[in-house]
Amino acid sequence: MVDHDGDGATASPPTGEDWLSTRDIVGVVLALSTLALAFPVLDLLGRNAAFFVAHDTPAWVPVGLAAVLAFGLPLVIVGVLAGVRRGAPRAGGWAVLVAVAVLVAMTAVQALDRVTPAHDLRLAAVLGGGALAGALAALAYRRSGQLRSVLRLGPLVALAACGMFLFASPVAGLVLPRAAASFGAGGFASTPPIVMIVLDELPVTSLMAADGTIDEQLYPTFARLASEGTWYRNATTVDSYTTQALPALLTGKYPAPDQLAIAADHPDNLFALLSDAYQVHALESVTQVCPDQVCGDDDTPARAATSAWTLGSDVGVVTAHVLLPGDLDARLPSIGDAWAGFAADGDASADPGAQESTFAERFNSSVADGRLDDFEWLTTAISEHVTDDRPAAFVLHTLLPHSPWEYLPSLQTYPYPAQQPGLTDDGWSDDGWLVAQAHQRHLLQTAAADALVGDVIDTLERQGRYEDAMVIVTADHGAVFRTGRHRREIYSDTLGDIAAVPLFVKYPDQAHRGISDAPVETVDVLPTITDVLGARHPWPTDGRALEGAPQPAREEQRIWHRGEQLRMPADGSERAASLEHKLDVFGERGGPESLYRFGPHSDLVGRSAAGLGASSDLTVALTDPAAYTDVDPDGESLPTLVSATAAARDRLDAPVYFAVAVNGTVEAVAKTFGHDGRRARLSAMVPADSLRAGHNEIQFLQVDPPPR
Repeated sequence: MVDHDGDGATASPPTGEDWLSTRDIVGVVLALSTLALAFPVLDLLGRNAAFFVAHDTPAWVPVGLAAVLAFGLPLVIVGVLAGVRRGAPRAGGWAVLVAVAVLVAMTAVQALDRVTPAHDLRLAAVLGGGALAGALAALAYRRSGQLRSVLRLGPLVALAACGMFLFASPVAGLVLPRAAASFGAGGFASTPPIVMIVLDELPVTSLMAADGTIDEQLYPTFARLASEGTWYRNATTVDSYTTQALPALLTGKYPAPDQLAIAADHPDNLFALLSDAYQVHALESVTQVCPDQVCGDDDTPARAATSAWTLGSDVGVVTAHVLLPGDLDARLPSIGDAWAGFAADGDASADPGAQESTFAERFNSSVADGRLDDFEWLTTAISEHVTDDRPAAFVLHTLLPHSPWEYLPSLQTYPYPAQQPGLTDDGWSDDGWLVAQAHQRHLLQTAAADALVGDVIDTLERQGRYEDAMVIVTADHGAVFRTGRHRREIYSDTLGDIAAVPLFVKYPDQAHRGISDAPVETVDVLPTITDVLGARHPWPTDGRALEGAPQPAREEQRIWHRGEQLRMPADGSERAASLEHKLDVFGERGGPESLYRFGPHSDLVGRSAAGLGASSDLTVALTDPAAYTDVDPDGESLPTLVSATAAARDRLDAPVYFAVAVNGTVEAVAKTFGHDGRRARLSAMVPADSLRAGHNEIQFLQVDPPPR
């Protein structure tokens, strides 16, 4: 039907209530905006509910977010359209059709982005297809009364999206948390002090010497635990990521899909088991498995809550990633695996508090303040509470020796680059020397962790409670240091690097001590504690007590990786392959010196610099020469990571090796990397004791023929 105004001109589109009512506007906007915006964003966040754990948000936040996306923003659009129609009816009609076209185009772009193959005109095809779909949808909406009637069900569509997000996704564990379990203290036959330290990103082979024992020179505390307790040398973790591995350790249950690392999803846990009989003091650097009513002690450092600015910013970044096609969202801040602080990664000044309130802050919170604080908290808590009348349990998950690698065995720090050379998006390059240097720094930081664990044992001894205490030291997972491999992914040659972890248990008043090669898993820790306490097992577990009644040996060990279960032989062969790789890099000598004698020309370390150095047209300049003019060997930080730039008069395309001499003695070897025509970078770790008080002379002596 064609309408005419008083002058006989065609009027299109009509603007009166004859074709579009307020009910129609509400229905169409709610329906289409849910499909275009609310559902895809809520679906993504619902499948990745760790986003909310990362931001440490209360239960009302996901509820409020769902309400804003499904109802708040659409009703704002409805209000704008209603205002336009009231002020200019003809323009109002056009505005409604434009809104329909835009919302349908947004939905179509998301769909086309998933199915359109890559080619030069892909972006134009996706956007063009979306625009065409939007125009056709607006025309159909204008012409079809039946379509408008169907779209009046828009409020139900929005409610359905909210319901699926809040009650049918892992977010339900946050919105409707279960009460923490309580198991009572009546069944405990004994209540020794319990100290559990969970280290982060530590393969057991990092601690091992060539003969399969602990390298006592590098790691005296771990060697002590192996001799005074039981070292379960063939222990494996059950998941490759902290958020699944640590709850499994604390519950004795294998990881389950869609579970968050929070008390609501793991109510049957060590903390709840101990809570009625023990004072529980816990510091979880990443997870939130300990219920607030158990671990809300004033002496537990509070992790910074996420600021509203950061939460809103991160939701905005996630929304933009959902709405924009891949060619455009590449320009956005990466969301990666960090879960929060996306905008702050690209602009730290955007929010002064953002760096301290992101998931990177939860995962690296102790990095920002200094990870030594975690152990200071633990030793203080032991000193103040282990002798109290009520039994005490202390649990620490610390981000050591997890990267960034910044600590020396002396617990001093050293300046380090923000981006580890040879590592991009957690993937190692093919430059074996750079990977070996990162491995070296990891091993040095592991020695720092050893010293800190030693402080904890010393504190227990000073309180007179070491002998009768149960001390457990383990790690959540390992790490990979191999060329061309991802630092945390499992391949056929990296299974032992990730799965094999240290597990030391010193039992109360332990008589039988030494090494056990039984195939054990980290889910065995909880049943072992229960057994030592003489308690009934309050819930079924996948693990079993490490000591006590004999049980059939495991024929294989399991580890989950990104939700997929992998199996490995229980004979320790994967661990042996991992150790062999470390020995291939650092040799079988062991001890501190081995960490500075690796790679080509390592035989030069320890020699006098006199007479060394080939003729060369390269010029080497220290990156920070002022750092070596007035060194304080006892200071909090030492410039042991020596960095420089090499420049050539002609070209510098191939790697060149240099002996790095400190005060006339070669202390390390460096290799150029990051070649850029005539320039390249180089760096090397030198021993802390090679630096003297005051001025230090650093020399780079080329040991390869000069480039041609």
